Amino acid sequence: MNKKGDVITKIILGVLIVLILGIGSLLATAIVTKENPINYFSASGGQSSVVVNVPQVQSMLTQEQAISIASQTIAGVVSEVELIETNGQLVYVVEVKADGVETEVNIDAYQGTVLSVVQETELGRQELEVINPQISQDQAIATALAQVPGTFVEVDAENENGVYLYDVEIIYNGEEYSVDIDMMTGEVLSIERELISDGDEDDDDEDVSVTLSSSTDTSSSSGPVTLSEAKQIALNRVGGRVTDTEMKNSGRIYEIEIQKNGDEYDVLVERSTGKLLDVERD
Repeated sequence: MNKKGDVITKIILGVLIVLILGIGSLLATAIVTKENPINYFSASGGQSSVVVNVPQVQSMLTQEQAISIASQTIAGVVSEVELIETNGQLVYVVEVKADGVETEVNIDAYQGTVLSVVQETELGRQELEVINPQISQDQAIATALAQVPGTFVEVDAENENGVYLYDVEIIYNGEEYSVDIDMMTGEVLSIERELISDGDEDDDDEDVSVTLSSSTDTSSSSGPVTLSEAKQIALNRVGGRVTDTEMKNSGRIYEIEIQKNGDEYDVLVERSTGKLLDVERD
């Protein structure tokens, strides 16, 4: 009787082991087919495949692609390209030389992102701020003039609260406008109007959100004015004495600096017409 009981016990244990192995095999197959495609042959001899989602592996940049990215970042002659590993990340180090200055452009070998730009000078190594404007200064000026159709004075590149922008200064109908344009998108961020006074009162700033219509400026002269004539125009408006002069906007505008009663005034006169564009007290 004991022998018969032992046989039954062994049979039950065998069945349990077979069941456990079968379930484990099914689970293993499910895991494998989820992660990787598996090819197998059907009973009829034809080949079939399990369709699963497999993430695509991004290919690494070539040296030529890395050189192209570096050349767009820093102007100069590429002298060396090296592929290194930094903190588990593959990085192209492209050396660019220009005017005796050597610059390293570090590029992610897979993403193509410029990680850093390091310049080697006599003063040592200095990491430069990486800025890749999508809008040129000329495009920013054209955009600003489309909003404020006046006389372009100057443009500055600025960083305001982490936003890179062009600040375009324009004179229109005797008022000074500052148009801020996003370097990356070309979007007009703001238009600020500065009311031009005769110097007796403080200037007043006002935000403008409308697009201005064009108008025809009247000229106060039949032709270009000389520097002496521009000085006289400025003195007629402000008085005092001229302390300095400067040409702006590629020689199209005279900037006349005047001292009067302890105050300093900057007067802008258009060279082509002699028109007084702006009077600003510092």
